[in-house]
Amino acid sequence: GETDDRVSIARISADGDSLWWRRYPREEFNHVDGQMQCCIAPDSNVVVATRNNVVKLSVEDGDILWRCVIEHHVSGIEPVFNEGFLTAGYTGRWNNAYVARIDADGELMWEQEYEAEEAEGCSGFTSVTEGGWCLSVISRFGNGATDLRPRLVRIDDEGEIIWQRSYPDLYNQPNRLSGILETEDGGFVAVGEGGGSGRH
Repeated sequence: GETDDRVSIARISADGDSLWWRRYPREEFNHVDGQMQCCIAPDSNVVVATRNNVVKLSVEDGDILWRCVIEHHVSGIEPVFNEGFLTAGYTGRWNNAYVARIDADGELMWEQEYEAEEAEGCSGFTSVTEGGWCLSVISRFGNGATDLRPRLVRIDDEGEIIWQRSYPDLYNQPNRLSGILETEDGGFVAVGEGGGSGRH
């Protein structure tokens, strides 16, 4: 979590006991705000994504092993086999959806920005059995913050677009997609919540 623009992280045992708790100064986790996510690296350490930081921590004591600073806002993170991590979010103040690939040593391998008609950001993603990922994207239209439209973007291993689809049937329906998974038949299931009308 975060307090006073600083990250606080705790490790909890299988019995629910606190093993360690760390609060990191701003110079170690720069510009913290909004959603944070973490994943377990292949070596059993922890990788955290928040705003423009991707930070690898020792699971034993929370020491920082490496830090990758990204120019854009990222929150989602997942390992890519034994070859690093994928992270996603948006550019600027919610301009375009954005993804970046980071290697196992914390070096930026590539990054892709997807141009939007007005404003959008990546709210979730899932790896695909055939390779690459499928992104759940929120597109914002008009002047209202609740005028949102869901979109899926299928990308390859280098972040290039394979296909992209908007779903007009979901306009004015649940439209803040937040989670996505691949199904056994090669399709996808996406979940989210409705806009300002109170629908969920």
